[in-house]
Amino acid sequence: MGFFSAIGGFLSGVGSAISSAVSAVGRCLTEGCARLANGLGSLLKIGLERAVQVVATIAEVIKSVAVLILNRPVDDPEQLGAKMMQQDVRERRSDESMAEYLDYLREQVKLDKDKFEKMSDQEKLACKVVGTSAIATAVSEESGVSFSPEFLLAIEKCKLTDKQVAGYINHFKENNLDSMNKVVEYLEDAPTLSDDERLTVQGALREAELEINPDMTEDQFYDMTDNMKELIKAPIEENAVEDSFNESETVEGDSFEFKDNIEDNSIELETNEMSLEESVGSADSNLENEVSELNEEDKTEK
Repeated sequence: MGFFSAIGGFLSGVGSAISSAVSAVGRCLTEGCARLANGLGSLLKIGLERAVQVVATIAEVIKSVAVLILNRPVDDPEQLGAKMMQQDVRERRSDESMAEYLDYLREQVKLDKDKFEKMSDQEKLACKVVGTSAIATAVSEESGVSFSPEFLLAIEKCKLTDKQVAGYINHFKENNLDSMNKVVEYLEDAPTLSDDERLTVQGALREAELEINPDMTEDQFYDMTDNMKELIKAPIEENAVEDSFNESETVEGDSFEFKDNIEDNSIELETNEMSLEESVGSADSNLENEVSELNEEDKTEK
């Protein structure tokens, strides 16, 4: 299908690699799925290493959500995307749902492990984005609630769990909300949401959270959403990698300080021991002098 030659060597950037992958497997995807993958790729304006971390989090959650919503096993997103790249894969039929097509890929298409293992990190990332978008599309078709690239990114930013996302989908469906992007609009206080929609979204989220944690109070819910609002506004670059580095520096600094304290205490202990020895020596000397004087007195008396 020309994917490997297409993205090899001359592409610069995560988004470009994902766009090329989507083009290469377009016959396997719906238009909505292609837009979802390309949209996510355009939001990943970060280095490859960080992009791999972000997409891995999203992919893991979406796969688990699919199992909960579709009630069927799902391929690993990265391997699913890689299967779509293979020459022996048929295109998705016009009357075939994405879930049915994923079943075909899982049950009838064997992964070419040699090609897969030779793929670069950038190629595997593109495969994972395509596979994740295909799984998300299958969930959307089943539930009637669509995903947006912004919501997929919010999964990583807000550290949403599979139970949270599945709960939001179910309660959105019950409240006639047709897009998970309304979660993003709610958290960003976007003017595109009417007051009625804002209240409906808030109620759906509250119902979903209560299913997970029945003891959650109203104040705790608002604290949680306020925290999510802060997280979703933060640039994706400011997440895990830098924080982890800073923590390691702090630990190392504390370690050096601890060692210094030990050395200082050791010096102080040695000084105290020397002082004690000197005191004992002085006491012994005084005692010997006193004994000697007593002996002299005895001789004089005699």
